[in-house]
Amino acid sequence: MKANSKAKCGIERTLEDWTRAYAEHDLAACLALVTPDADAAFIGTGADEERCSLSALRAGIRRDFAQTSKLRLAL
Repeated sequence: MKANSKAKCGIERTLEDWTRAYAEHDLAACLALVTPDADAAFIGTGADEERCSLSALRAGIRRDFAQTSKLRLAL
């Protein structure tokens, strides 16, 4: 199934908002962009970056922010 143009724009906007919030170390803005569902899973790029709850994601993002002073993501 292909996404329609409205869905594509929404996805692109969310990804842009995520990259901006992440680069600015804005934890609240990052978390506002993800689902609060208790059974959501989040997968990062590292072998140890599988998060199975919002609190685990929060901890993972905090760890990322603590490990670097400057972040840059590209779409």
